[in-house]
Amino acid sequence: VAIARGFVAPSGVDLICIPAFTDILIDGEERTAIKLIVEPR
Repeated sequence: VAIARGFVAPSGVDLICIPAFTDILIDGEERTAIKLIVEPR
């Protein structure tokens, strides 16, 4: 995310990152995962 912010900053885009927890299913087991939402400010 930090590299992406530096890459698009010269073109005037300011990226933000919103971390969130979500439940996913892996091999029939419910697990907790971290989701990173990256979007322009």
